[in-house]
Amino acid sequence: MTASNKKQKNNAQNFELNSKVNSFILEIFDEGFPLVTFYTVKKEGEDVSETEKFVRRFYQHEEFKEDYNQIAYLLQLMGEEEGANDDFFTRHEDEASALPPKKVYFLDIPFHTNRLRLYCVKVCDTVVVLFNGGEKSAQTAQQSPDVQAKFRDAKRFAQKIWAEIQDQQIEVDEARHCLKSFDGKQDEIIIY
Repeated sequence: MTASNKKQKNNAQNFELNSKVNSFILEIFDEGFPLVTFYTVKKEGEDVSETEKFVRRFYQHEEFKEDYNQIAYLLQLMGEEEGANDDFFTRHEDEASALPPKKVYFLDIPFHTNRLRLYCVKVCDTVVVLFNGGEKSAQTAQQSPDVQAKFRDAKRFAQKIWAEIQDQQIEVDEARHCLKSFDGKQDEIIIY
């Protein structure tokens, strides 16, 4: 192995270690909808949630205004009229999904042209966890510089959330549209 190859391998390993998701807080992002409660995650030591980072970046960004508004409309539609219908979660990206879907049969919106991706996980028909996202500029998320790390983080968040649910550290209360930690907390759940 050449010195250059060793350096590239070490850089890749260091990047992998530094980009791992450690503990995080699972918290309510928006519970103001009658059909779905949206949660988000906040990385350990950070003040702003992953979803809020996405909103702050794209909410008033003129170049992505239509793309952002499509995603916002989709979330509103889920929350107010449709619930977390499987038709909204057709872009499966390993353990997570990406919004918007390519097509929703009952909507006449060209989601397939949307350049933004907001990563999430549908826990049940009444609970969705939103992560971060960005501009998908290549064929795959792994090839898109802006979403590559966010995609990786979303996969790790989703893996940890599903593991906690499977281990019964988090209970899914579909009727009440919430997640509960083993100690009964609903607003903030710490995941290690």
